[in-house]
Formats: sequence, C-alpha cells, structure tokens
Amino acid sequence: MKGKIRKEICELKQTYKCLTDISHRKQETIIKGPLSFEASFDEFPVIVECFDIELAIPDSYPEVLPIVRETGGRIDQDYEHLNQDGTLCLTTPIEKRLLFLEQKSLLGFVNLLVIPYLYGYSYWKKYGHHPFGERAHGVEGIIQYYQDELGLSGNVHILAMLAFLFQFGYRGHLLCPCGSGFKVRECHSETLLKLHKYHSNHTLRNDFLYLLSLCLEKKEEFSEELSKQIDRILKKEKLRKK
Repeated sequence: MKGKIRKEICELKQTYKCLTDISHRKQETIIKGPLSFEASFDEFPVIVECFDIELAIPDSYPEVLPIVRETGGRIDQDYEHLNQDGTLCLTTPIEKRLLFLEQKSLLGFVNLLVIPYLYGYSYWKKYGHHPFGERAHGVEGIIQYYQDELGLSGNVHILAMLAFLFQFGYRGHLLCPCGSGFKVRECHSETLLKLHKYHSNHTLRNDFLYLLSLCLEKKEEFSEELSKQIDRILKKEKLRKK
C-alpha cells in the first residue's frame, strides 16, 4: 500500500471509525464497514442513516477514483442510479473529479460524493423523489453534462470537442472544434480550459469512447478532419487494428 493511500485511509478511519475492514485484492485496496452519517443539504431535512459499504481504491488512485458498492442489500437493485455491476453511480466521471479535487482525499471523496449519494437515496426512498437536480443515469447523464457545459445539442459536435481535447489538450490558437469558424480562445475557451484542467487521461478517454460508440451510426455526419482525428486517436491508443 502506498504511503499516500495509507495516510488517507487513517484520516478516513478517524472520522468514520467503523470502516475498519481493510484488505488487498489484485491492484486494489479494499475498505469495508458500516458508514454512519447524519446529514442535511440546503433546505432538506436531516437524515440519520447507516449503510454497509465497500470502497475499492485502485493502485492508480488518484488518477482513477475509487469504486463504491453498498454491501448490505439496502439499495434496491432497480434503483436508477445503481450500475449494472452493483457499483454506485455517484455522478458523471468529470463531475466526480471536480468534486474530488476540492479536497483531494479519500475523506473528501466520501464526504462530497458517497454521503450525498446515500442521503439522496434515503430521501428518495422516504419521500418518493430526489432532493437534488438529478442527472440521467449512465451515458445519457454524461451527454447531458456536456450539452449543458458546451451549449451543444448534437452528439457528433460533442464528440468533436472531446476528440480535440484528447489529441491536443487546450490549444487556444486552433480553430474551435464546435465548427463555429472561430479560434478556441474566441469561442469555447473557458469550457475547454476547464475540461482540460479537471479531466484525467482515464476519464477523458472513457468519455471519448462512450460518445464515439454512440456516434458510429452517424459517421456520415463526421467531417473529414474528425474522421482522421478519430483514426489517429484509436491507433495511438491501440484500439484499432492496423
């Protein structure tokens, strides 16, 4: 176990004293135990609850963030914000990183992501609706995030933005991939700079591949430059056979 992770686990256990079952499996550190909390958000009521959770911290943390499961069978299997593999769909990958980077620790991850999720589920279970403005689940929620951030509606346009970021990062002097004809610094500068800053290679790669899988049936809408860009990215990432 890396020294950084060991230190952050100790900090986490000081606040949540029942998270004491620590083990190692493959390339992960696993923390299990009851997670008790008393929380309220904005005008919503205080909820006191306890859920058994499993926190799987990859060796590549913090490049790749932990995966969380509820292990006590409390969360309904048909709950819309539960992934098919049983992991909690805390939020979109980029929003998860944005929140994590506010404190950059396992304790912050639990406080800013896991507790609000469990609070939201508990509220939904009691009152029949979500307390927060919930995004759609899965890929649909990822698309919704980019639509809101970029002000673009077409998936192909969003794919072009992600392909640009994946290949170039932030380049203010290049033409904006949205197709406006303006340079990035005169168009989507603020948003692209934000995405470049907060995405990790892992989250950007995954979001690009999600969008690409959705857009393949619309290949006729790809510009010549976008098609070439996608080919270059896939070859570089060794995702397409030569």
